[in-house]
Amino acid sequence: MTKRVLVVDDEVVIAEAIAAVLQDEGYEVAVATNGREGLTRAREMHPDLVLVDMMMPVMGGEEMGRRLREEPDTKATPIVVMSAVHRSLRELSFDHAAFLGKPFDLDTLLDTVADALEQGGGG
Repeated sequence: MTKRVLVVDDEVVIAEAIAAVLQDEGYEVAVATNGREGLTRAREMHPDLVLVDMMMPVMGGEEMGRRLREEPDTKATPIVVMSAVHRSLRELSFDHAAFLGKPFDLDTLLDTVADALEQGGGG
């Protein structure tokens, strides 16, 4: 079964590049450009994994992560946090599978996604 990944990043070029790489690896990918849109997409697609940027307009990644954890359909979905700001993972207010410091290379992205899906059981 194809794994579904939701990429949430306000930098459209980055989000689309990540989506293209993941699609090439066989994942089904949806993109959202802020946390609010990301929550809507998550409710629609029931992703196996969410990649979320922390710094976004409308709703940031931290609030989106907290809200995903509050909803029955997404409370166990692995979340990979992406950020150029390297801060302690303990500072985040929601449970997450991994942290990707921006910029990251494609091998690191693919390894992190595969590991997070394996940990989360993903689907």
